[in-house]
Amino acid sequence: MDFKNLNIRELREKASLTQMQLAAKLGVSLMSIRIWENGAGKPNPKNYKKLVKLFNLYKMFEVQPL
Repeated sequence: MDFKNLNIRELREKASLTQMQLAAKLGVSLMSIRIWENGAGKPNPKNYKKLVKLFNLYKMFEVQPL
């Protein structure tokens, strides 16, 4: 799996988070979460890093924690 195939909605739902809760944890707007989940846009690299950290995806992307 790579970043372009990251299913943010699936990760959020597995973590039992609402869109609003995820937005708050990432420090982004609710609209950003909706855009990402609907495929109308993608997170920038900074927000991808936040997603990797939040959902503990280090092994999936072969990245080391900061």
